[in-house]
Amino acid sequence: MFNFGNIAGMMGMLPKIKENMQQLQDEMKFISAEAASGGGIVTAKVNGKLELIDLKINRDIPGVADDLDMLEDLVKAAVNMAAQKAQEQVRARMAGKFGDMPGMDQLLR
Repeated sequence: MFNFGNIAGMMGMLPKIKENMQQLQDEMKFISAEAASGGGIVTAKVNGKLELIDLKINRDIPGVADDLDMLEDLVKAAVNMAAQKAQEQVRARMAGKFGDMPGMDQLLR
């Protein structure tokens, strides 16, 4: 059964929700997460908006430049892992800002 009490409660909290969302949007550019793949051959850094902000390839390891297929896979893996870490940080901040608001727990899953 649909609970209209939660909707009424959330409607009254709209100004606070909007303020918290704006703060979160502002904070997302300062969140960053880094991940490495291939034992450190590739390292990627992503911000809270899931934008790639840094990518490093360790050229000191023999054969890295010779195997482009492997290098492409390592880049994808590092970027995906960094993005996942950044998403987890954003979710944690969202939970801190919205966790006590009725019904918001549904959005944080």
